[in-house]
Amino acid sequence: QTVCKEAGRYLDAMAEEKNMRFDDLRSFWIQFQQIAFNAARAIKLHSQALLDAIEMGDKAKSLQEIQTALSAIAECFPKAGQFAGGEKKLVEQVRKYVEENLDQTLSVNDVAAALFMNADYISRVFKNETGTPLKEYIIQRKMESARLLLTTTELPVSVIASKLGYDNFSYFSQVYRRCMGITPSDERKKKK
Repeated sequence: QTVCKEAGRYLDAMAEEKNMRFDDLRSFWIQFQQIAFNAARAIKLHSQALLDAIEMGDKAKSLQEIQTALSAIAECFPKAGQFAGGEKKLVEQVRKYVEENLDQTLSVNDVAAALFMNADYISRVFKNETGTPLKEYIIQRKMESARLLLTTTELPVSVIASKLGYDNFSYFSQVYRRCMGITPSDERKKKK
């Protein structure tokens, strides 16, 4: 819902700023439908209505028709307070998404965008249900995965950092030490 509203505002702003060409609309639509498909896949949403709304946007010839398709897409996704199965189901989806994407740079905003939801809402629900802030949960899961790789493989620490979405080795080491109370190198030495 929020994403579709923002997309509508973006289109309105584009229309006010310049003569919007059909190519601009087409380009916007192609990008937006990819977001919609990714969000649907993330929450395992299989909906004929979604496919119909996408097709409506594909056939659109005007700004109004694109905006109508945006509204139709928004209706296909659960509302923030009515996530399929409630808050516990949302927490399960968040955990699943985090597990499947530990190898990516991952923030609360990334998780929210993937689930087509508001970041503040997801954070609040996750903390209420688990007692752990989502940002901390993401870091903790990454560091637990790092510990497993450090103790069960011979991969260099820099490669492990990279595998978990950390491009900055020094930052990875700092985060690991803060979470685990030991440096990655010392963790590796304990194994021997």
